[in-house]
Amino acid sequence: DDSLKRFEKYFGVSYNPRGEQFNCRKTELDLMNGNDKSNSKGRNKIRSKAHPGHSSKISKELEKIRPQLEKQNKLDLQLFHFAKELYAEQGKSFFDKQLE
Repeated sequence: DDSLKRFEKYFGVSYNPRGEQFNCRKTELDLMNGNDKSNSKGRNKIRSKAHPGHSSKISKELEKIRPQLEKQNKLDLQLFHFAKELYAEQGKSFFDKQLE
């Protein structure tokens, strides 16, 4: 949502808060953020019934190989952390208090 607000602010995009475009944007953001009120509860019930204990088994397996994954992806992780810091700095420098 923050990235979209930055994009809209930079390019001067504006919406009527009661308009169709605004509602469409809100619906899409809700879906991207996992806030799909219409069907998320049903999907979660189906997942938990179909694969009981599945997520804990995967978590244990991932913890075993995590050090190897971190080693193999060391540069990717450094780039990711740099990008997060840069994003935060740009937000302060260019968009601070202008997004609301």
